[in-house]
Amino acid sequence: MCIPFAQGSSLYVGFLAIAQLPLVILFATKNSTLSLLLGPGNGYEKLNYIHRWSGRGLFLCALIHGTLWIRNHLQYNLPILGQQKETSGVAAFALLGIIVLSSLRPVRLYLRQIFFYTQYVPLCASNLKCA
Repeated sequence: MCIPFAQGSSLYVGFLAIAQLPLVILFATKNSTLSLLLGPGNGYEKLNYIHRWSGRGLFLCALIHGTLWIRNHLQYNLPILGQQKETSGVAAFALLGIIVLSSLRPVRLYLRQIFFYTQYVPLCASNLKCA
C-alpha cells in the first residue's frame, strides 16, 4: 500500500510531536525524578529551559502535522472536520495554542496568574474527555 507523501509525512511529524510529550511532562515539575537523579546543583531553574524548548518543538511539530493533514484533506476533497479524531485534534491544537500564547515572556512576567492557570487547562480538558 502506497501512502501519499503529504499523508505519510504528516503522520511522521505527528509521531514526533507525541514523542516530545514525555520530555515536556518530565521537566514540568520542580521536584522531578530527573533532577533528583542528577543530584544537587541541577535544580528546576537549570533544567527548565529543556521544558520550554521541548514544548516549542511540540508546538512546531503539531503545527506542521496539522498543516499537512489539512492540505491532504483539501487535496482529496475530504471534510476537514468530520471524524472524532479530527475534531479532537483541532481542540487539542487550540489548547496547545493557548498554552503557547500564555507562556510568552511578557505574559509570564506581567500576568503570572494567567500563565499559571493556563498550564492546567489541558489537564482539566483531558480529564473531561476521559470522564
